[in-house]
Amino acid sequence: MALQKRLVQCALGAQSALGTAAVHGLNKFGVTEGSAVKADVNEQFLDTTWSTRLAEGFERLSIMPGAEFGFVATRELVGQMLFAALGADAVTGSGAPYTHVITEAEPLTYHTFFGRDNADYFIVQDCLVDQIEFSFEGVSALKGKATLKGTTVADSATPWTTTGSDERVQSGYFTMAGGAFTIDTVSAAITKGTITLKNNLKPIQPAFDVAPIDYMPGRLELEYSFTVMPNDFGEWRKVVYGSASLPETTMSGVPHYGAFHTLWNAGADTLTLDAPQVRTMVAFPEADVEGGPVELEVTGSTAIDIGGQAITWTLLNETALYH
Repeated sequence: MALQKRLVQCALGAQSALGTAAVHGLNKFGVTEGSAVKADVNEQFLDTTWSTRLAEGFERLSIMPGAEFGFVATRELVGQMLFAALGADAVTGSGAPYTHVITEAEPLTYHTFFGRDNADYFIVQDCLVDQIEFSFEGVSALKGKATLKGTTVADSATPWTTTGSDERVQSGYFTMAGGAFTIDTVSAAITKGTITLKNNLKPIQPAFDVAPIDYMPGRLELEYSFTVMPNDFGEWRKVVYGSASLPETTMSGVPHYGAFHTLWNAGADTLTLDAPQVRTMVAFPEADVEGGPVELEVTGSTAIDIGGQAITWTLLNETALYH
């Protein structure tokens, strides 16, 4: 019988150390795109001259284990993904609901990725998160795309297991419905957006191994793009002139740093992102002969603020610990 494309499940489990795979995943979840495992094979020509024009052969340079998948930001899974990407999770609360304050810290915690496709069960060890992109539009579900990079991949017919409850869409997911969005503490009518966390992982691959033995995180970047319907062009003036007031005649010679706050809801659970120091760019909108509300595309990236923190995610949910 042919293989079925729908039969894909995944899980993620925190490791105690590099080289020690997690025994179990935490929450089993399905994907919106991507696959149950990734093992990029890199090869090139290994050629010499000869009596024909055909290549003499090839050589293998590397295999890059990992995972790349899309997911719905359900109540429990979103916190695990953020902790894996950023490294610190300060939890308060003697019982559910718990409050997780997730921030950047070193070192990142290694995770084991568990994937299942039909009757094959994959385990990718020593994973770090290279990138996560969150996106939303209107009141639809907050969705994510994650790229993980690991050191080894195993394929087995033996099912792996999880210790937590299954993460199903019907269990609840985060959405902007009833949420909030502010720029520089002022409420803004947002219609859609993307937020991307990048760890810029660099492989550590000695000559004696076909796969990396570890990864070194590079610069942490948070890039964002929001579409808002403004009441005036104050945000554009801040970028060009350094001030939202009128009249303005002197253009600024320094970048504009602002702040934004975003709140998503999943029933009684909440997810917020606070970025107190963000470089902001705003393109002046084009006219439209058919009319309609003006939309501003607000883009940029974060920097460390004076207090030392670049971004803070705060999650209220039922999970006690992610590690």
